[in-house]
Amino acid sequence: KYVGVRDFTPFATNITGLARNTQYWYRCYASNSYGEAWAQSSTNLLTGPPTVQFVSPVTNGSESNSTVLLEVRMTAPATYGLPVSVNYSVVGGTASNVTDYLLPAGNITIAVGDSYTNISFSVVDDGVYEDAETILVAISNIQNAVAGPNTNCLHTIIDNDPPPTVYFASTPYSVMEDGGNIVIPVVLSTNTERIISIAYSTSDGTAKAGQEYTSTNGIFVWPRNQSGTNTFVVPII
Repeated sequence: KYVGVRDFTPFATNITGLARNTQYWYRCYASNSYGEAWAQSSTNLLTGPPTVQFVSPVTNGSESNSTVLLEVRMTAPATYGLPVSVNYSVVGGTASNVTDYLLPAGNITIAVGDSYTNISFSVVDDGVYEDAETILVAISNIQNAVAGPNTNCLHTIIDNDPPPTVYFASTPYSVMEDGGNIVIPVVLSTNTERIISIAYSTSDGTAKAGQEYTSTNGIFVWPRNQSGTNTFVVPII
């Protein structure tokens, strides 16, 4: 686009009709009584601020992955002439800071010549059997760029711990025929952050229900963060 003739002094000019977030080249041409020449082209002209956003609005990883990287990327070319500053913070989710992850609010910068950077945080491998938990991270207060549509990223921490075991406290059991009842304890091995339930019932061996004992059944429930022993009673006839 021709911008006109200028004297041999510093000058500025306005150019209209350029597309947003587009890289342009420009060249200067000079002439006098001795001749004329074109300067080399420059790539330092980029229109409008770039767009910045999370590469993906949803990510996930195992609890065993101690470090998580959430990529924040500029959509414009990497030669944009100003550093881009972005604040970030946790704004929601089911996971808890310190016990499940370590991510204080902070700031990242995409340096001149780069097109992306990462928000890095640590995941706590706590050894507790639990549901998958989420962290909602948001970017804000963007400087020298504008926000794209993906300003939030929901990261899911997938539990890697085995479920606890449920077992009889002792086996086999015996009782005298005139002993009345037999109490049978059932143990949950460790605390969990899930509700644990298990069904129990009696069935005939050599003894017959209704003749030697009374049939029994039911469901044990251990609330979250509770282990220990539940018992059921089998009446002896």
